[in-house]
Amino acid sequence: MKFKTAHAKVLSLLLTLVMVLSTAAVFAEDNDNTTANETTVTTQEEQNVETAEEEVTESDVVLETQDEGTASISLDKSTADIFVNGTVTLTATTDPAGATVEWATSDDTVATVDNGVVTGVGEGKATITASIEGAEPATCTVTVKAAFTSNPVLTTDKKYKSGYESAHDNGYKMEFSDSGKGATKYQLLCDGNVVKGFENIKKDTEYVVLVPSGTHTYTVRASGNGQVKDSSGVSISISGVITETHPYEWYCKTKKKVKAGGVTIPKGTTLPAVGRSPKKIKKFKNPKKVQVIYKGRKVWVPYKSLKGGVKARVNVKQDYSRSLKEYMVNSKDFSKKTNEGSAIRGRAITSGDNTLIWACLYTQRAYTFKKEGGKWVLYHSDRITTGKFSHPTRSSETSGIYTVNKKKAGKVWMVQQNGKRYYFTHASYITKGVSFHTGTWWASGKHRGSVIASGKPGTYGCIRMYTDGAKYIFANTTLNRTGVIVTRFD
Repeated sequence: MKFKTAHAKVLSLLLTLVMVLSTAAVFAEDNDNTTANETTVTTQEEQNVETAEEEVTESDVVLETQDEGTASISLDKSTADIFVNGTVTLTATTDPAGATVEWATSDDTVATVDNGVVTGVGEGKATITASIEGAEPATCTVTVKAAFTSNPVLTTDKKYKSGYESAHDNGYKMEFSDSGKGATKYQLLCDGNVVKGFENIKKDTEYVVLVPSGTHTYTVRASGNGQVKDSSGVSISISGVITETHPYEWYCKTKKKVKAGGVTIPKGTTLPAVGRSPKKIKKFKNPKKVQVIYKGRKVWVPYKSLKGGVKARVNVKQDYSRSLKEYMVNSKDFSKKTNEGSAIRGRAITSGDNTLIWACLYTQRAYTFKKEGGKWVLYHSDRITTGKFSHPTRSSETSGIYTVNKKKAGKVWMVQQNGKRYYFTHASYITKGVSFHTGTWWASGKHRGSVIASGKPGTYGCIRMYTDGAKYIFANTTLNRTGVIVTRFD
């Protein structure tokens, strides 16, 4: 040890000094010429050496004490986010343990600290410092965000009404408000799960939601700056099978006063159209009469007495959410034949048929599903235009199941009543004369200008699509295996 070595040196010096003094005394006695000054100098030199040795010894002791350990402090967080009036607790670890910690903040208008508890005061950033004696201080950067006071409130209306409402209609108007602040995103939830298609909704905006059968609780979730708050739940109960938001209906409007069936229908009256005469109408022709419902009675009125003919009550601007479309398709058992079994040539859609096309008349869209894990999963969606009132697409009035039984990629020629020829391509037939296909062109190659996929029925029975959509159906269907449903789900 250095400490012991130093003491040994001191003892050695003392002994040497005694010997020197003794020798000096003897010398003084033997040599009368030695002066007192010489003796004094020698003695002072010895003292200086001793003092130097003592200083070295003290320095060595100090160095040894520092080598035995160094003080330190650390925090459990280097960064933290809190809100105004919110708190976060910082924990300090010290060496030696139990050392007194001093806390400080770089900006007390942003955050304060008391024994490790940090409180948000105002928006911004502040550095919290923890210190102990003899150690480098530890710091944590705290970001203080605006207070989250969001308060979403969800309200629902009665079953959504648009024109003539079906008894099974289960579309609900939903909208919400938020009197607070801090939310940057809103979501609609059903039974605690985000409804696909409604992941980003805006307050004070009306949404139409098709509620599945059963009892369900709907809420709105507001989130922002890492915080979340849900509105109170609204319970909705639906009995029976799932249906479309609005039924696919035909309607008409009288352009003049009409007397028929013993009643007088005023000019400008809007009426549901439920039948036509004759039932089989030649292509490019309109029916002679239309059966309508007026004050609960079915009466026949001349087609020419109607303003603009008969139109379909559809809503191409409103589409179902992805989860709802999958629910609607999976709620049907396509492994068994239906009452329209002949439409699929005596066979049902089996588990081996892994593609399904749903031509939805209400939304005027064709949805392509693939079988995954025993469930139908939506893969693709395209706009379509289906048959008009005089020539409705097969099963537009009764649900039907078909298969794609014929395809033709090249030109399919048609002839108008006046003899003019036109054609379309990429036809995928589901029954005789009815197919998914592209728009139409005159023989010259010029576009015919007919409605392609406006969302308003206007064909003579086929399902017309944009070219890309028709090509997709053509490429993703298998003859006599891919199922096609043309239905209203009511």
